[in-house]
Amino acid sequence: MIIRTMLYTPQEMKQIIKIRAQTEGINISEEALNHLGEIGTKTTLRYSVQLLTPAHLLAKINGFFKHRFFFFYFWRQSLALWPGLE
Repeated sequence: MIIRTMLYTPQEMKQIIKIRAQTEGINISEEALNHLGEIGTKTTLRYSVQLLTPAHLLAKINGFFKHRFFFFYFWRQSLALWPGLE
């Protein structure tokens, strides 16, 4: 039996990431959510979701409440790790 699956749309990925952030108690800005959604569409949803916790911890340690700076940092790092992500 072959089960056909479909990829998530960018909007669905953002919604999944947003729900995961709420579950983990992370207050994420719309800008950071957009960055993570874009990372998810170009890499994997798992990869973008796994960026939530380290980015949140770095933002908390450094006193950033909106997290967008650290998500941007992880976005730039992702460009180096995944050729063609630009």
